[in-house]
Amino acid sequence: MALHYENLDKRTRQFMLNEVNLDVSRGTLYISPRLNERGEQNYESLLKDAVHSHDDAWLASELRSRGYIRAFEQRRKPQGGFHRQGTRYCS
Repeated sequence: MALHYENLDKRTRQFMLNEVNLDVSRGTLYISPRLNERGEQNYESLLKDAVHSHDDAWLASELRSRGYIRAFEQRRKPQGGFHRQGTRYCS
C-alpha cells in the first residue's frame, strides 16, 4: 500500500531530492540488506527517479520487476547459526 501524498508538489519533491543528494554526498543513504548486488548498484538512481516523478509504490514495483530484491535472506536462529528463508518481496 502506497503512502498518501497530500500536497506533494514540485517544490516539495525538490526538497526531497535535496535530502537524497545530501545523504549520498555524506555516504549515509540507507541501502536495504534485502537488495541484491544489482539492486544496491541501482537503488540511488531509482530512488531519485521515484522522488522526482513517481512514488514509493512505483519504487517498490521497479525493485521487484527488475529482480533487485534477494530471493533469500539469512536470519539468525535463537539457538545460534543461521536459517535461509525465502523473501515474499521478490515476487
